[in-house]
Amino acid sequence: MDALATVTYAGTKKNLVESGMVADTPAVAAPSAEGEPWKVKVVLEFPRDTDPFLKSTVKAAEAAIRYHCKQSSESSDNSESSDFSDSLEVEIVTEFKSKPRPEVGQMLPGVKNIIAVSSGKGGVGKSTVRKWESGMIANMKRDKIEALSDILQISPVALLRSTTSAEISLNEKEKRLILAYRNNPGMQDAVDKLLGVS
Repeated sequence: MDALATVTYAGTKKNLVESGMVADTPAVAAPSAEGEPWKVKVVLEFPRDTDPFLKSTVKAAEAAIRYHCKQSSESSDNSESSDFSDSLEVEIVTEFKSKPRPEVGQMLPGVKNIIAVSSGKGGVGKSTVRKWESGMIANMKRDKIEALSDILQISPVALLRSTTSAEISLNEKEKRLILAYRNNPGMQDAVDKLLGVS
């Protein structure tokens, strides 16, 4: 345990003992026959199987155990203990607090396709998807609608229909404003800027 208390786990910035990662008391077994190595078995419990510090922590724990055993054998005059440091077999077993990741087909049962947008590659960016999800698809350019419909594997008409299902009722003044807007293309940019719709 003393050796493991010298190894810092980067995930908590505490040593393995303080982090509660040593699952059992380390087991030490003397050789059963002449020429066999001493054996040390340690069980370390990590938060998850995808822990980014797993390999480096296991290597550091093994090195600390070997160093600690060597220091112990050098301070002792017993010849048996010097054999202990020369032939030492360290086994570190890793266990995980979280459940293992499910198989790919079992991650989201009933979900057929997942769309992840991480950048604007392919003509459809995060803002395009956001506009479609919030019902602002009418403000998007034709090429964006086509690209989004290709990604979603539906027709552009079905894409537009799915976002405009709610009917909008306009009064007479609103209808005149829309007609005036359409009839004055030179003023459309200024009106867009004034209303904040670009």
